[in-house]
Amino acid sequence: MYSSIERYLSAFEAGSYTVQLVHADKKNYPPVRREYSPDQLTGSLKFLQHKNALGYNIYARPVGYQYVLVDDLRRGVLGDLAGFRPCLLMETSPGNFQAFLAFEQVPASREQALELCREVAAYFGADPGSAEPDHVGRLPGFTNRKEKHRKADGRFPFVLLHGAARRCTSFSPQGGHCAQINSDSGQMPLTRSGKDQDRSREDFNLVCMLIRQGRSDEFIRLRLEQVSMKATGRRDDYIGRTILNARRLLRMHP
Repeated sequence: MYSSIERYLSAFEAGSYTVQLVHADKKNYPPVRREYSPDQLTGSLKFLQHKNALGYNIYARPVGYQYVLVDDLRRGVLGDLAGFRPCLLMETSPGNFQAFLAFEQVPASREQALELCREVAAYFGADPGSAEPDHVGRLPGFTNRKEKHRKADGRFPFVLLHGAARRCTSFSPQGGHCAQINSDSGQMPLTRSGKDQDRSREDFNLVCMLIRQGRSDEFIRLRLEQVSMKATGRRDDYIGRTILNARRLLRMHP
Protein backbone atom coordinates (compact mmCIF):
# COMPACT_ATOMS: atom_id res chain seq x y z
CA MET A 1 0.00 0.00 0.00
CA TYR A 2 2.69 2.50 0.98
CA SER A 3 4.40 2.11 -2.38
CA SER A 4 1.11 2.68 -4.21
CA ILE A 5 0.40 5.84 -2.23
CA GLU A 6 3.89 7.19 -2.88
CA ARG A 7 3.41 6.64 -6.61
CA TYR A 8 -0.07 8.17 -6.41
CA LEU A 9 1.30 11.33 -4.79
CA SER A 10 4.24 11.55 -7.18
CA ALA A 11 1.88 11.57 -10.16
CA PHE A 12 0.36 14.87 -9.01
CA GLU A 13 2.79 16.59 -6.64
CA ALA A 14 -0.18 18.66 -5.49
CA GLY A 15 -0.03 20.84 -2.40
CA SER A 16 -3.07 19.21 -0.83
CA TYR A 17 -5.53 16.36 -1.34
CA THR A 18 -9.20 15.95 -0.59
CA VAL A 19 -9.90 12.67 1.20
CA GLN A 20 -13.43 11.37 1.63
CA LEU A 21 -14.67 8.38 3.64
CA VAL A 22 -18.04 6.97 2.63
CA HIS A 23 -19.81 4.13 4.44
CA ALA A 24 -22.54 2.05 2.82
CA ASP A 25 -24.79 2.93 5.79
CA LYS A 26 -24.76 6.70 5.28
CA LYS A 27 -27.62 7.24 7.69
CA ASN A 28 -25.72 5.96 10.71
CA TYR A 29 -22.23 6.72 9.39
CA PRO A 30 -22.24 10.06 7.55
CA PRO A 31 -19.46 10.72 5.03
CA VAL A 32 -16.30 12.42 6.24
CA ARG A 33 -14.41 14.81 3.96
CA ARG A 34 -11.28 16.81 4.71
CA GLU A 35 -8.06 18.08 3.16
CA TYR A 36 -4.65 16.55 3.82
CA SER A 37 -1.17 17.70 2.94
CA PRO A 38 0.91 14.95 1.29
CA ASP A 39 2.67 14.26 4.61
CA GLN A 40 -0.61 14.16 6.50
CA LEU A 41 -2.02 11.71 3.98
CA THR A 42 0.90 9.30 4.23
CA GLY A 43 0.85 9.69 8.01
CA SER A 44 -2.85 8.74 8.13
CA LEU A 45 -2.66 5.45 6.21
CA LYS A 46 -3.09 3.22 9.25
CA PHE A 47 -6.13 5.26 10.29
CA LEU A 48 -7.56 4.97 6.77
CA GLN A 49 -6.86 1.22 6.70
CA HIS A 50 -8.79 0.87 9.95
CA LYS A 51 -11.73 2.81 8.54
CA ASN A 52 -11.62 0.75 5.35
CA ALA A 53 -11.81 -2.45 7.41
CA LEU A 54 -14.85 -1.02 9.22
CA GLY A 55 -16.71 -0.66 5.93
CA TYR A 56 -15.71 2.77 4.68
CA ASN A 57 -14.77 3.33 1.05
CA ILE A 58 -11.68 5.54 0.79
CA TYR A 59 -11.70 8.24 -1.87
CA ALA A 60 -9.28 11.05 -2.72
CA ARG A 61 -8.22 13.57 -5.32
CA PRO A 62 -5.57 16.27 -5.67
CA VAL A 63 -6.86 19.79 -5.05
CA GLY A 64 -6.84 21.82 -8.26
CA TYR A 65 -9.03 22.33 -11.31
CA GLN A 66 -6.24 21.11 -13.62
CA TYR A 67 -6.79 17.52 -12.44
CA VAL A 68 -9.66 15.77 -14.22
CA LEU A 69 -11.05 12.44 -13.03
CA VAL A 70 -12.26 10.03 -15.73
CA ASP A 71 -14.50 7.48 -14.04
CA ASP A 72 -16.08 4.16 -14.95
CA LEU A 73 -13.85 3.31 -17.90
CA ARG A 74 -14.00 -0.05 -19.65
CA ARG A 75 -10.92 -1.92 -20.78
CA GLY A 76 -11.70 -1.27 -24.45
CA VAL A 77 -10.97 2.47 -24.20
CA LEU A 78 -7.62 2.15 -22.41
CA GLY A 79 -5.62 2.08 -25.64
CA ASP A 80 -7.20 5.35 -26.75
CA LEU A 81 -6.72 6.81 -23.29
CA ALA A 82 -3.01 5.95 -23.27
CA GLY A 83 -2.49 8.14 -26.33
CA PHE A 84 -3.53 11.16 -24.28
CA ARG A 85 -0.96 10.60 -21.51
CA PRO A 86 -3.02 10.16 -18.33
CA CYS A 87 -1.01 10.75 -15.17
CA LEU A 88 -2.79 7.99 -13.23
CA LEU A 89 -4.64 4.76 -14.03
CA MET A 90 -6.36 2.54 -11.45
CA GLU A 91 -8.49 -0.58 -11.65
CA THR A 92 -11.19 0.06 -9.06
CA SER A 93 -12.94 -3.29 -9.51
CA PRO A 94 -12.31 -6.15 -11.94
CA GLY A 95 -12.51 -4.72 -15.46
CA ASN A 96 -13.46 -1.21 -14.31
CA PHE A 97 -11.01 1.69 -14.36
CA GLN A 98 -10.49 5.27 -13.25
CA ALA A 99 -7.90 7.69 -14.59
CA PHE A 100 -6.72 11.22 -13.95
CA LEU A 101 -5.61 13.67 -16.62
CA ALA A 102 -3.44 16.61 -15.57
CA PHE A 103 -3.76 19.76 -17.68
CA GLU A 104 -1.00 22.34 -17.85
CA GLN A 105 -3.44 25.22 -18.05
CA VAL A 106 -5.60 25.59 -14.96
CA PRO A 107 -9.24 26.52 -15.71
CA ALA A 108 -9.99 30.03 -14.48
CA SER A 109 -13.22 29.08 -12.72
CA ARG A 110 -15.23 26.12 -11.54
CA GLU A 111 -17.61 26.64 -14.46
CA GLN A 112 -14.77 26.28 -16.96
CA ALA A 113 -13.42 23.27 -15.07
CA LEU A 114 -16.88 21.67 -15.16
CA GLU A 115 -17.06 22.11 -18.95
CA LEU A 116 -13.65 20.50 -19.29
CA CYS A 117 -14.63 17.54 -17.11
CA ARG A 118 -17.79 16.98 -19.13
CA GLU A 119 -15.92 17.15 -22.44
CA VAL A 120 -13.34 14.61 -21.29
CA ALA A 121 -16.03 12.27 -19.94
CA ALA A 122 -18.02 12.48 -23.16
CA TYR A 123 -14.97 11.75 -25.31
CA PHE A 124 -14.02 8.59 -23.40
CA GLY A 125 -17.56 7.43 -22.67
CA ALA A 126 -16.95 7.84 -18.93
CA ASP A 127 -19.49 8.34 -16.17
CA PRO A 128 -21.03 11.82 -16.65
CA GLY A 129 -22.16 11.82 -13.02
CA SER A 130 -18.51 11.91 -11.92
CA ALA A 131 -17.56 14.65 -14.40
CA GLU A 132 -17.13 17.37 -11.80
CA PRO A 133 -13.99 19.34 -10.89
CA ASP A 134 -14.12 18.31 -7.23
CA HIS A 135 -15.29 14.71 -7.64
CA VAL A 136 -13.13 12.23 -5.74
CA GLY A 137 -11.76 8.96 -7.11
CA ARG A 138 -10.64 5.80 -5.38
CA LEU A 139 -7.40 5.68 -3.43
CA PRO A 140 -5.19 2.73 -4.47
CA GLY A 141 -4.29 0.06 -1.97
CA PHE A 142 -7.68 0.07 -0.24
CA THR A 143 -10.61 -2.24 -0.85
CA ASN A 144 -13.70 -1.38 -2.85
CA ARG A 145 -16.40 -2.01 -0.26
CA LYS A 146 -19.41 -1.85 -2.55
CA GLU A 147 -21.54 -4.88 -1.81
CA LYS A 148 -21.89 -5.82 -5.49
CA HIS A 149 -18.14 -6.45 -5.59
CA ARG A 150 -18.02 -8.78 -2.59
CA LYS A 151 -16.43 -12.09 -3.54
CA ALA A 152 -17.78 -15.53 -2.70
CA ASP A 153 -15.34 -15.78 0.21
CA GLY A 154 -16.61 -12.50 1.65
CA ARG A 155 -13.59 -10.42 0.64
CA PHE A 156 -13.63 -7.23 -1.41
CA PRO A 157 -11.32 -6.40 -4.33
CA PHE A 158 -8.40 -4.03 -3.82
CA VAL A 159 -8.08 -0.87 -5.89
CA LEU A 160 -5.03 -1.55 -8.08
CA LEU A 161 -2.65 1.12 -9.34
CA HIS A 162 -1.68 0.30 -12.94
CA GLY A 163 0.25 3.43 -13.84
CA ALA A 164 1.46 6.73 -12.40
CA ALA A 165 3.59 9.40 -14.08
CA ARG A 166 4.07 13.10 -13.48
CA ARG A 167 3.05 14.49 -16.87
CA CYS A 168 0.49 16.70 -18.57
CA THR A 169 -2.09 15.26 -20.92
CA SER A 170 -2.04 15.83 -24.68
CA PHE A 171 -5.86 16.03 -24.71
CA SER A 172 -6.82 19.38 -26.27
CA PRO A 173 -10.15 20.84 -25.12
CA GLN A 174 -12.84 22.30 -27.38
CA GLY A 175 -12.58 19.70 -30.11
CA GLY A 176 -8.81 19.50 -30.49
CA HIS A 177 -8.50 15.74 -29.98
CA CYS A 178 -6.49 12.82 -31.18
CA ALA A 179 -3.65 13.74 -33.49
CA GLN A 180 -1.70 11.46 -31.14
CA ILE A 181 1.74 11.84 -32.72
CA ASN A 182 4.18 9.64 -30.84
CA SER A 183 6.84 12.08 -29.68
CA ASP A 184 8.65 9.37 -27.73
CA SER A 185 9.56 7.66 -31.01
CA GLY A 186 11.36 10.75 -32.23
CA GLN A 187 8.68 11.69 -34.77
CA MET A 188 7.99 15.12 -33.29
CA PRO A 189 10.53 17.70 -34.46
CA LEU A 190 9.93 20.17 -31.64
CA THR A 191 12.19 19.74 -28.62
CA ARG A 192 11.58 21.53 -25.35
CA SER A 193 11.80 20.66 -21.68
CA GLY A 194 9.38 20.35 -18.78
CA LYS A 195 6.05 22.17 -19.05
CA ASP A 196 7.19 23.95 -22.20
CA GLN A 197 7.56 20.58 -23.90
CA ASP A 198 4.07 19.50 -22.81
CA ARG A 199 2.55 22.72 -24.18
CA SER A 200 4.44 22.36 -27.47
CA ARG A 201 3.32 18.73 -27.79
CA GLU A 202 -0.31 19.67 -27.19
CA ASP A 203 -0.14 22.45 -29.79
CA PHE A 204 1.60 20.14 -32.26
CA ASN A 205 -1.04 17.43 -31.84
CA LEU A 206 -3.81 19.95 -32.38
CA VAL A 207 -2.15 21.26 -35.56
CA CYS A 208 -1.77 17.71 -36.93
CA MET A 209 -5.45 17.03 -36.34
CA LEU A 210 -6.51 20.26 -38.07
CA ILE A 211 -4.27 19.51 -41.06
CA ARG A 212 -5.87 16.08 -41.39
CA GLN A 213 -9.24 17.84 -41.42
CA GLY A 214 -8.06 19.88 -44.41
CA ARG A 215 -7.89 23.19 -42.55
CA SER A 216 -5.92 26.10 -44.01
CA ASP A 217 -2.83 27.54 -42.37
CA GLU A 218 -4.76 30.71 -41.55
CA PHE A 219 -7.51 28.73 -39.83
CA ILE A 220 -4.92 26.80 -37.83
CA ARG A 221 -3.12 29.99 -36.87
CA LEU A 222 -6.32 31.56 -35.55
CA ARG A 223 -7.21 28.37 -33.69
CA LEU A 224 -3.85 28.22 -31.90
CA GLU A 225 -4.08 31.89 -30.99
CA GLN A 226 -7.43 31.12 -29.33
CA VAL A 227 -6.42 28.07 -27.29
CA SER A 228 -2.67 28.27 -26.65
CA MET A 229 -1.08 30.69 -24.20
CA LYS A 230 2.28 29.69 -25.66
CA ALA A 231 1.20 30.80 -29.12
CA THR A 232 0.23 34.32 -28.04
CA GLY A 233 2.67 37.14 -27.53
CA ARG A 234 5.59 35.39 -29.25
CA ARG A 235 8.00 37.51 -31.28
CA ASP A 236 9.27 34.50 -33.24
CA ASP A 237 6.88 32.69 -35.57
CA TYR A 238 6.14 29.81 -33.20
CA ILE A 239 2.83 29.04 -34.91
CA GLY A 240 4.32 29.08 -38.39
CA ARG A 241 7.11 26.71 -37.40
CA THR A 242 4.64 24.38 -35.69
CA ILE A 243 2.45 24.23 -38.81
CA LEU A 244 5.46 23.70 -41.07
CA ASN A 245 6.85 20.86 -38.93
CA ALA A 246 3.44 19.21 -38.69
CA ARG A 247 2.92 19.31 -42.45
CA ARG A 248 6.39 17.86 -43.01
CA LEU A 249 5.71 15.03 -40.56
CA LEU A 250 2.34 14.17 -42.05
CA ARG A 251 3.85 13.99 -45.54
CA MET A 252 6.30 11.39 -44.21
CA HIS A 253 3.70 9.60 -42.04
CA PRO A 254 0.30 10.17 -43.68
